[in-house]
Amino acid sequence: MTIQEINQALGELVKSEWSSELRKKGRELLDAYQDISVKKQKDEREAFLENGGTPEVFRPSRTEDDNNFDQLWATFSRMQSEADEKLRRAQRDNFETKKAIIEEIGKLKTEENIKKSYERFELLQEKWNSIGAVPSAQLKDLQSEYSRVRDEFFYTMHIYRELLENDLRKNLQVKQDIIKKMKDLMNLDDIREMEKMARKYTNEWNEVGPTFHNLWEGVRDEFWKVHHEIYDKVKHFFHSQKEVQAENLKQKELLVAALKEINERERDSEKKWNKATQKVIELQKEWKTIGFAGKQENERIWNDFREQGDIFFGAKSKYFLSLKEVHDKRKEAKQRIIEKTSAIMEAADFHKNTRDIVQLQNDWKKVGTTHHRDEQRLWKRFRELCNAYFEKKKEHFKKLEGEQDNNLNLKEEVIEQLRNFKPTEDPSADKTTIDGLAAKFNEIGFVPIKSKQKISQDFHNALRNAYKTLGLTKKKTEEALFELKVEEIKNTQEPTEALRKELAAINEKIKSINHTILQYENNMGFFGHGKGAQALKAEVEKKLNREREIKENLEKKTRILKSTLNKLK
Repeated sequence: MTIQEINQALGELVKSEWSSELRKKGRELLDAYQDISVKKQKDEREAFLENGGTPEVFRPSRTEDDNNFDQLWATFSRMQSEADEKLRRAQRDNFETKKAIIEEIGKLKTEENIKKSYERFELLQEKWNSIGAVPSAQLKDLQSEYSRVRDEFFYTMHIYRELLENDLRKNLQVKQDIIKKMKDLMNLDDIREMEKMARKYTNEWNEVGPTFHNLWEGVRDEFWKVHHEIYDKVKHFFHSQKEVQAENLKQKELLVAALKEINERERDSEKKWNKATQKVIELQKEWKTIGFAGKQENERIWNDFREQGDIFFGAKSKYFLSLKEVHDKRKEAKQRIIEKTSAIMEAADFHKNTRDIVQLQNDWKKVGTTHHRDEQRLWKRFRELCNAYFEKKKEHFKKLEGEQDNNLNLKEEVIEQLRNFKPTEDPSADKTTIDGLAAKFNEIGFVPIKSKQKISQDFHNALRNAYKTLGLTKKKTEEALFELKVEEIKNTQEPTEALRKELAAINEKIKSINHTILQYENNMGFFGHGKGAQALKAEVEKKLNREREIKENLEKKTRILKSTLNKLK
């Protein structure tokens, strides 16, 4: 049966006159709809998970047929409520009508015409039997009063004695059979069935006419003794059920409160949401272990619990949707880092590449985690690239160790040639020779790091001494040495950075000299015209000229550095 068929059938019911059969059919249609809804939700959930979805964000769909069913069921529920109210009004009316019949039967005892009185009694009895049910709370007393006035009527009637005696005997047998059936009910385990049958047999008892007066009290007492035993058992059962239901309601209210408390907490991480979800699932499992909470409260407390569950999973779904956007952005960022790392693998500048790799590793840490299904895969790939790079670097520098030892020997040979240099009659050719040795030294590759400082110091000392043999001034020597230093820097692994540092250092010296020159120039204005003052002034002028000369040499070096940097660009 489909939901559309259920809606069609339910639509026919709401157009029909109300009856107990209609109520039964409505409940059957509700059960059929709930079975279809549960299966549809299960199928949707399985399909959602198979397509890569996660349980946290799954939400069951609702169709127009579902909405139509809700509207039809609401109409059916109103019909049911109206029918129940109509039944209660009818039962109250029946009660008042039966009370009037009891009063009229009671008055028949004073009627002088016995035949007329008996005929009237039969009419009242037929009318009594044709009247429907009365409120259950008043049924027992009403039936008891009816039996009493009816029995009194028969006992006062002295007609048809033979017929009456036969009826009394027959009624006695029926009453004894009812008592036996009532006793058999005590063996039933189903208390609700016991109560139902006891009510049926009690109605049958009250419908049976009078029996022999001398036996009536014994039979009556025996019946009501069993009746009381049964209803004591029923009352005890329902009393205990009420206590259980009250305790169930209390436990369910605690679960609702616990769920509300979870919803009031702030959660700003996937870990916190997953932990809260586990707690909610535990509360839902615990809910299922708790029994019925009473007809009036059970539906209300269930709606409260379901509402809090909907609030939680709605908020969770919203959070994970926003978290997915964050994870996607982080995933893209880490993929870009992996691409950059892969590109570095092909570059040959290990010093620069190592700094870049370390920076990329720091960038990786700052990005944050992605979804766990992507995080391990991305991290594995990034780690493999980093490990491969450092292994490649290790092999490269291991290979360079032998080359650097050879370079050290070559540079030591050049230093030895500088030390042994003897000038000729041609100073210009001698300088060319020295410059050539210096250039040769700089063209030789790297040496072991432990020997770098010493070999550089030995080279500059030997070079300075070689220039001295040419008779160059100190200024010219320093200029030549600086130019060779620039050439040496150009052959390093990162010449641009080294040249910039050298330029920055010289600019700081110029800045300091400018300050000193300004002080000297200011001091010149304080000297008088005396002989002593003039001597001091001459001393200051000498220092001032010296600082200006140093500044000029430094500025010349900055021009050389800037020109070299421009060429490197």
